[in-house]
Order: sequence, then structure tokens, then C-alpha cells
Amino acid sequence: MSLEPARLADSRAGHQTVDGLFAGVGILAGDSTMQITVAGRGGVDAHAAAAALSVTAVDPAGPGFVTVHPCGIVRPMASSLNVTAGAVVANAVIARLGAAGTVCVYTSVATHIVVDVNGAFPAGSDFVPGDPMRILDTRVGEPTIDGRAAGAGAAEAGSVTTLQITGRAGVPADASAVVLNITVTEPTAPGYATVYPCGSVPPLASNLNYDTGATVANMAITRLGFGGAVCIITQSRTHLIADLSGYFAADSEYMAVLPARLLETRMGETTVDGQSSGIGARSAGSVTAVQVVGRGGVPVDAATAVLNVTATGATADGYVTAYPCGGEPPLASTLNLSPGKTVANASIVGVGTSGSVCLYSSQTADLVVDVSGFLR
Repeated sequence: MSLEPARLADSRAGHQTVDGLFAGVGILAGDSTMQITVAGRGGVDAHAAAAALSVTAVDPAGPGFVTVHPCGIVRPMASSLNVTAGAVVANAVIARLGAAGTVCVYTSVATHIVVDVNGAFPAGSDFVPGDPMRILDTRVGEPTIDGRAAGAGAAEAGSVTTLQITGRAGVPADASAVVLNITVTEPTAPGYATVYPCGSVPPLASNLNYDTGATVANMAITRLGFGGAVCIITQSRTHLIADLSGYFAADSEYMAVLPARLLETRMGETTVDGQSSGIGARSAGSVTAVQVVGRGGVPVDAATAVLNVTATGATADGYVTAYPCGGEPPLASTLNLSPGKTVANASIVGVGTSGSVCLYSSQTADLVVDVSGFLR
């Protein structure tokens, strides 16, 4: 499932892609769609059914959103990432491939777009991709695909929102895990949100971090809990939105685990087992190896890990790239750094040398890594 990260599109002049296609095409106009060929590029099989992508908006002209969907369908009521003027915003997306192995990237506002691929799912795999569908929106007057979990009002600080998954949007009762895009909007204070299987204790992990008034999204692959539901805990009062983009069938090769912290460089903070904690901010240009197998429920024979990578306290604009240890950092990014911001993004990463994943940081920053699943 995992691939060496590869750049498939970069609209900025003078920037490259893995094969020269979809490079330097210029800024996308507002209310426009870019069609990008995925199948047969960057290691993706020509007959792949879906791909794991990192989609980045660079220098948007104003506030807006980006939606990634299979080409050949009507653009769905869902968003993949939310943008503000002049920002660099990335989010992980698992997208079903549409006509001729393509995905369409719609942007509501003029912006540059960068797309990297880090995984793919063959036709007939245990992952069942779907068109993005909204299954939670706490904002009053905003709909969901079936009218459920809509308009309940902002989630209070410290509260847990239970979101029924099975029996909705085509997810069967025996599904083992789901792929969600979780968005917070209008938070009243800085904080974080964590997605986890209902029926378990909220873990020491986070899926996204937010500032007062911000709109922030991130992908989460989570095991289904009691009654086929997932739970979302939020540190501060905020509205919550969730879009479903697929599920893993029963007895899937993908194994979701209770999210566990594997790396925490900040002093005084801890990890699931005390390893890789409090080691200090990573310097600019450094590579940090994170032991993955044998920790947080990941077995020694795991080949791929699903991680949530967070950066905080960056000293300058830059980026972080997660990749299998044992090679050079690829032309791709996992998340983008901004001074004073805490930024998170999900990533599907192959496990490299000695069962580890490497993080390259272009600028000095503290790094946090949580694991939520694996493939053998």
C-alpha cells in the first residue's frame, strides 16, 4: 500500500514533479478544477482503485476551501482542506480514482496546488473507497448526507461527540475501520481534537490542532468502536465536521490500533513507552529516526504505518517529510511549517531500516508522531 512519496503536481513556476507532468501550470483560478492523472505515475499501479495523497494549497488569494474527488462525478458536498490568504496548508486525502485514473482538485479561491502521492490501493483490495460524503456537521442549518448528526451545535470544551458510522453512507455493520476528514471551525480557544474508537479511553494522541477562530482539517483512519461508532474529544469549544471517504472491510489486512504517541521532542512530555520523548527540538536540515515496529501495538513484521505527524514551535517557514528510513528524503512534503503555529497531517509511510520511519525537517521545530494503524 505504501509508496516512496512522489510529487504528481506542482502548479508553481520552476517547480518539478516526478515525471515533469502537471508542473508549472500556473495558479488555479477561483472556482476552478484541476484534473490530475494519478494511475501509472509515482509508483501507482495503472489499475489502482484509490490513492493516498498529500494535497497542499500555497499562497491562496483569500479564505476558501479545496475539495479532492474522483473525476467524472458531480463535486460532492465535502472539503479536503481549508485555506486562508497567503497561507501554506496541507492535508492528507485518500481519494477514489475516477475516469482514466484521475482525481479532480477543486478550489473555491485562486491558489497554487501541490499534490504528492504516498500510497495506493489496488482494485479489489480490503479498502472500499467512496465519494466524499458529509456525515457530521454541528453547525445549525448545515446538512449531512442523511440528515443525521446535523445542526446539534458546537461541541463544548472537554466533551466527547459520538458519531455513528456503520449503517450510514454505505458502510456495512462489519466494517473494521474508516477514513474520515475531520474539520474544526470557529473554536473559542486554542486546543486539539482526537478521534478514537468509542468504548475506549481517550488516548494520548491528537489528530488536529487549532487556534481561536481557525478552520483546520486533517485525515483520520480510525478503528470503529462500540456500536460501529467513533468518538471525537475536543479540548476547546468548537464546531465539528466529518466527511467519509471510504472504509476497510471486515478481516482487512489493515489493522487499526488505539492511537499511541511514538515521538514527542518537547521537554516534559511523554510517549506511550517513554522512548523518543523530551529529546529537544529538531534542528534545521536534520533527520529524526522514529522506531515504529514493536511499539504502540505495531508488530515487528509491519511494513506500513499510518501516522499523524505534528510540528510545533517552528522557527521559520518550511516543511517536514516523513519517509522510510534507509534512503534520501524524497521530493515531497508531509506538512508545512509556520512560525508560531502547530500543524498536523496524516501520512501513510513505509517502514524502513530497523523498523523505523524518518522525518526530515527543513527548519528547527518540535515534532510529535502518533500511530493509528499498520499493514503487514
